[in-house]
Amino acid sequence: MHLINEQLAYVGKTWEEVKNDPEWFRNNQLTKKQYKEWKEYSIKRIQEVYNFDHQQAELEFSYFDMGYGLSVK
Repeated sequence: MHLINEQLAYVGKTWEEVKNDPEWFRNNQLTKKQYKEWKEYSIKRIQEVYNFDHQQAELEFSYFDMGYGLSVK
């Protein structure tokens, strides 16, 4: 939930605000710059929480992003 809220913060929203919208990940978009910042933050956070090396964290992020990432404009 932390990573979802972190990306939603870029668009001024929280999970509580979008959870009833089945298209929340399409109706909210990140800029390319925001996406890059969120990706870098997320990979570092995954490394810290799960004690993954950078490559493992990138792979985990890609799975997370495919399932829960906002679209990029």
